[in-house]
Amino acid sequence: VKGDLHSHTFWSDGGESVRTMALTARALGHEYLAVTDHSARLTVAHGLDEERLGRQLDEIEELNREIAPFRILTGMEVDILEDGHLDLSSAFLARLDLVVASVHSKLRMDEREMTRRMVMAVADPNVDVLGHCTGRKITGRGRPPSRFDAEIVFAACARFDTAVEINCRPERRDPPEDLLALALEWGCRVSIDTDAHAPGQLEWQAWGCDLATRMDIDPGRIVNPYPADELLGWAGSHPSCPPPPFCGATAGSSDGRRTTEHRVEASPAGGRAGRSGSIAALCRSAPRRSRRTRVARRRTTGASPTWAATPDPATRAGSARHLSRPSPPGWGRAVPDVAPADGLERPVRTHHRDRVVPPRPA
Repeated sequence: VKGDLHSHTFWSDGGESVRTMALTARALGHEYLAVTDHSARLTVAHGLDEERLGRQLDEIEELNREIAPFRILTGMEVDILEDGHLDLSSAFLARLDLVVASVHSKLRMDEREMTRRMVMAVADPNVDVLGHCTGRKITGRGRPPSRFDAEIVFAACARFDTAVEINCRPERRDPPEDLLALALEWGCRVSIDTDAHAPGQLEWQAWGCDLATRMDIDPGRIVNPYPADELLGWAGSHPSCPPPPFCGATAGSSDGRRTTEHRVEASPAGGRAGRSGSIAALCRSAPRRSRRTRVARRRTTGASPTWAATPDPATRAGSARHLSRPSPPGWGRAVPDVAPADGLERPVRTHHRDRVVPPRPA
């Protein structure tokens, strides 16, 4: 691996400065470190508002000139709000090199609403990594994982090329191995991160690398080995939302690396239209790169599905940091156009897993 994409400093709830964290990462042999302090909503962690984030970006710019060729990537661990929106404006998110989106509140909300919440976040083209997806804690008093439909969430991650984080913190080790195996079946990328709040915690990445080895994860699916320029190219080229009625999206220029403005339209009834209106339709075109055969479940009415070709993903051509990457395998194929009324139809795997995940060592 060449870097860590999730770390904190004393700008939020970390214990050291940006400089110290960066120098420690360099001493470990990394080529870059993404500084992803918390957003303002997480007040207990002294999260950053836009004014403080702007000052942090200025500090990182100066440090990058000082410690080059090592690179500090600008970023944020942005809160996923209850309605699926992100706790930072699109204009500021577009200025960042790397965005991790995580749920930190209302972890026990209804399964269907949590699914909708997470899918709306990973579908945002500004989001690069889905952080500690279950929110569980496995040490001390512990905390049970959040309930959500993993099939749909990982389908959305694959559809919008958002990486699923392997969080290496000892109290998290999130996601569990069965969910990680499911994410891999869907063809998701993976980011191995420490979520470090102190310099010594940057060494925790070794646990995630060991897990990836034991689960035989294709190195091509892991984003941490990318050189910095290639990483930024991937982060700046996520596909946009489908056209209405699933989502409102307008193309435009931006000061940062992203040039597609993402928005969700409000329905006349006051609810949220677009992505929240039909989660299954949003994820239906997710590329399935597993060798196993799967079919979509038909509705109980017995109606035959119609077939439509999925659109090619839009990229942000023209961005200063944009580097072209090929579209994931599976784009443009025909998929069944089935969208159940509740918006939460689950794909059916028509196989038994032939992979036995080894138990976690005591």
